[in-house]
Parts: sequence; structure tokens; C-alpha cells
Amino acid sequence: MKFYSYSNRNNNYTKAISLEGISSLELCGGSGKSVTRFSVQINYANGREEFFFHLYSDEAEKLYKTILDLLNK
Repeated sequence: MKFYSYSNRNNNYTKAISLEGISSLELCGGSGKSVTRFSVQINYANGREEFFFHLYSDEAEKLYKTILDLLNK
């Protein structure tokens, strides 16, 4: 089983997600004034969801592209 680990820029958390069984990947922007309101949502074929929260816009875009590249290999 492949995993992808990420620590957000603010070092609020480190999280690892499974790269197997992913059915979709979303780049999400939240509402509010915080600059860390962006997230990446990972949806699995079994209905489970995982999120990377509290990301800056550029950080979320880079993470989204990185995971997408890994999935397309």
C-alpha cells in the first residue's frame, strides 16, 4: 500500500494518506479572512474522505498537483 505524508507550512500537523482506492481529488477554498483557509480533499471509492486543512493557497495548489502526479504514475 502506498502512502503520502505531508506537513503543512505552519507545522500544525503531519498527516499520511493512502494513495490506493482514490476516486477523486479536490482543491477547496473556504470562506473567511484567514489566509490558511484552503484544503485538499481526497475521496475514496469506498466513500471515505481525507482532508489536508489549514493550507495557504499556493501550498494547497502545490499539494494537489503533487498528489495528482503521484496518482498518474
